[in-house]
Amino acid sequence: QAALYALPILFLTIFYLYPLLAILRVSFGASLTEAIEQASAALRAPGFWRVLWFTTWQATVSTLLTVPFVMPTVVVAPAFLALIGRNGLLNVWLQRLLHLDAPPIQLEQTIWLILLVHVFYNVAIVIRTVGGFWSTLPPTLAEAAAALGASPQRRFWTVTAPLLAPSLVAASLLVFLFCFTSFGVILILGGLRFATLEVEIYRQAVSYFNLPMAAFLSIVQLFFTFTVMALYTRVQARLSRTLRLRRRAFARRPASWRQWAVVGLALAATFIGVLSPLVALAVRSFTLGDGGPTLIYYQALGENLRQSAFFAPPITAVRNSLVYALATLAISLP
Repeated sequence: QAALYALPILFLTIFYLYPLLAILRVSFGASLTEAIEQASAALRAPGFWRVLWFTTWQATVSTLLTVPFVMPTVVVAPAFLALIGRNGLLNVWLQRLLHLDAPPIQLEQTIWLILLVHVFYNVAIVIRTVGGFWSTLPPTLAEAAAALGASPQRRFWTVTAPLLAPSLVAASLLVFLFCFTSFGVILILGGLRFATLEVEIYRQAVSYFNLPMAAFLSIVQLFFTFTVMALYTRVQARLSRTLRLRRRAFARRPASWRQWAVVGLALAATFIGVLSPLVALAVRSFTLGDGGPTLIYYQALGENLRQSAFFAPPITAVRNSLVYALATLAISLP
């Protein structure tokens, strides 16, 4: 057993601790005056601040693009209701601004709201999958096409797009599977008009206790899931290309005002699309229906006002979630 622990410790010592100690020795091995001069020279270099700025904003945008995917559907759905629901912030502001009697945005329990939430929830998959692969593509093929006189549009459609096909197919099929098996979004936003197989299985098993129908629908869902995965494997095998990808992602600064405009619009749309529902949810938790500030919702976190046996106070639910997570972690570690 000691030998099993010694092998990973030896690996970490050679490939992690030793390089780290070497960096520290080089950084602090010189005299204090030399270290200050080296740090000052680095801070005065324009390339340092350019690299630092790019590193910061691309990490921020990448993190924001990941937020929708890690958010639970039971949070994303109420967030959109808090933003564009009948009593959402956007409708309240428009009614006050235009002096309207009814909310101008009527999207609750419509297919459009369901599609909008699914796009919000899955856009991170497409961007991280396709964008991550795109950033590692070797530029030599496109450069060779440019040397032969190909325009930027022709280079994209004849060189880049075929190379991106496997990642596009992978992202598309993943999004399809997530939407096909959608449960929380449909259950909260769809009402009785819309139901996926997941929701219908839940209703048949829990609401109607029709277990044979629920079992049949489960088999249908398994059939479609395996069919999509088989299609994914077949398409991937036909579209895959042998490439020597770059080990590190490559990012190029915009070179013209048009490119800067496209980047700016993309960043603005990303920030608005990703953050606005979450900000609306946070604001709505501090406001009453008429928009006045309140803390009543937070004061009721530990109460069961309806005295219902089927309702658990939010504080109790949080405690249960923590207990289940810690218990699962403790069981999984050995």
